This record gives sequence, C-alpha cells and structure tokens, in this order.
Amino acid sequence: MKRTAMRRQMLRSTNGWARPVCQRQQSFSTSQWLWAEGDEKPSMRQQSRAAVGEISSMLQSTTLQEPKQQQMQPQKAAGPAATTAKIIDTKMLPKGFGWRGGLRGGRGAFSGLQGTSRGRGGRGGRGGRGRRGRGKGKRGSEEEGEDIISRKVESDGMTTEQRNFDRELRFGRTTIFEPSLSMEDLEPFVPADPSTEAGQRATVLKSLCSLAGDNSVAVANELGPRMDVRDLRRGGFKYFADLRARDEAEEWLRLDKVAREAKDKAKGAQAEKTGDDGQGLSEAARYGPVGAALEELLTTSAPPQLIKPVDEKVRKAIVDRAIDGHYEKPVFSSDTFGIVRSVHIRSGSYRQEDMEKFEGKLRSLLGAGTDQSAGGVAAGASRQRAR
Repeated sequence: MKRTAMRRQMLRSTNGWARPVCQRQQSFSTSQWLWAEGDEKPSMRQQSRAAVGEISSMLQSTTLQEPKQQQMQPQKAAGPAATTAKIIDTKMLPKGFGWRGGLRGGRGAFSGLQGTSRGRGGRGGRGGRGRRGRGKGKRGSEEEGEDIISRKVESDGMTTEQRNFDRELRFGRTTIFEPSLSMEDLEPFVPADPSTEAGQRATVLKSLCSLAGDNSVAVANELGPRMDVRDLRRGGFKYFADLRARDEAEEWLRLDKVAREAKDKAKGAQAEKTGDDGQGLSEAARYGPVGAALEELLTTSAPPQLIKPVDEKVRKAIVDRAIDGHYEKPVFSSDTFGIVRSVHIRSGSYRQEDMEKFEGKLRSLLGAGTDQSAGGVAAGASRQRAR
C-alpha cells in the first residue's frame, strides 16, 4: 500500500494532467462503450489540445502585459532573480501526439501571431511562415477556391480533354436511351414464316451456328481476332456473326503466318559482307534476318485466303436436313445392329459419328459369325432374366 501511495503522490506532483486517470476506478465494465449521445467525454487528444490552448493564451496575455508593467513600475537593478526567464515544464504536456506548434493566428489584425508561434508539426519546433490575413467576405473565399483549383490543375498534369475523358471513363456519360427495333433486326433470330426466303436463311444460319458451337446467330462475341483464330484452330471451323470480325481474324492469321515463315527463313540466313570496306553489308546483316525476311514476305501482292468458306458437303447436308426436311427414319429391324441404330435415331441426341463409333465397338465385341436374329436376341435376354 505504501508503494502504491508513493507512486500516486509522484504522479500527482509531476504529471498533474494524469490525475483523473490515476483516480479512475480500474474495473471491468462495458458501460463505457454505451455512453449517451449528449454526455460525451472529451478524448485524450481533445484534452491535450485544450491544455495547449490554455498555455498559449497565458503566453499571449503575459507578452501583452509586460510592456505595461515596465511603464508603470520603476526600473530595478538587474539581478539574477529579475533576469530569469519563465520556463514551461514540458513534463506537463502529454507525449505521443504530433503537435502543430504554437498558436494559430487569427484573421485580420492579429495575423502576425500565426507566423511567430505556429510550427511545422511534430514536437512544436520553430514557427511557420506568416501569411497575409484574408477577410471572411465572398471575395476572399473565391480567391482561395481559385488558388486551390490552380494548384490542383498544376499537380494533376492532364489537359481539359484528358480530364473530361477520364471523368467519362470513371463516372460514365449521361445520354438519352432511344431504343429502335425493326423486322430486319428480328429476322435472324425468329423468322416469321419458315417457308419464306428470310425464314430459310435464318434456319441455315441457326444450323451453322449450332454446328460451330456458338450461342448467337447475329450478335458477335467481340472477343478479338486472337480468340477467334484460337477457336478456329481448335474446332476446325468457326461461325462469324459479323463479316468484319471475319476479316480481322483473316488479317491476324495472315500476319501470324508471315511472322512464323520469316522466323523459319531467318534461321538459315547468314549475314555476309560483299566488300572489304565494310559498307556493303547485306540486308539481313543491317536490319536483322527476321526483319528482312518479314519485309520480303509482306510485300507479296496477292495473299492467299486462309479462312475458307464451308465445304459443299456441309452446305448440302444443311440444306437437305434443315430446309428440305430429309432425315433418316427409324426402320423396324430384327438384328442387333438395326435395333441399336433405330434406338439412336429415335433418341435424337446422338451424332452421326457417335452412332458409327458405337456400331464399330459393337461389331468388335459380337464378331462377324454371331447370330443376329431376333429370336437369338430374345433367347439370350430370357436366359439372362432366368439367372
């Protein structure tokens, strides 16, 4: 207990501002987080600011009263007691906060106090540079706003057009939405009459789109020529809803092919000198073997067409099935292969290559001399059920 009392006495004598903290009851409670809105207690930072404000006002009052006291009182002999300056104990100030040093000068007549006592921050240090006092009128606020805008423009580094473009990218642009719809826009999607020319065209496009694995008939995916060429190389064919996208993919594929050929051609090329003076270097030695070969290949007049249209067989198959309505009908059969094919055709979910693959696997399992009659199949099924 004596040690606790001594510690409290030392804190009270050296740190007077910490007295409420020492005398606070140290107990576990959650009520301090449930204070009422009206009775808010000041935080440690607010208390520290208030203490600094009182000290600054005290300094200001002493500096103003000293000349009056010197005029009223007679001059005394200079002694050690008279020449001692008033010292402010820094132990009274809290630690751990960055201070903007000194007193903030007011507006108007007392703006000089700001330059003499305001610091740059941190520990309070030397005073900042004084600034001309500005009135509270409308003109002063407008000038401050113009200064802020000018500083912002200088630090921004963008022109007016660039700033407007950046604003449109981040926040968008306000426009009026005017939807438009016509029969020509709907023809590729939903033909009104399948027997008309527009209906037949939409049917063919839908079949081509489904065959290529795309989703939309008349709307391009807009993924770029590189992705279109990748899909074309993977699947062997590609459905282009827009002819412009097809031309871009053709150009990208041609440039890629030319670059590959130039690289292969440059591997076998060798840079040789044609003269002793060193001025007659070959084109490959001056510009690089790849660049020379690429320039030579790009100057070809008639580039070949790399993306070719669909074959005639595919066109005929689509016209026969989608427009003319020709299809393979399921036929009654008594052998195993006929029954399996009829089931596949009736299902409608098997492709032609799937049916052929299944039939080839079945023939390899059953063999050529196996009895494929309906009676044999029924007998085998009955024997399996009996087991």
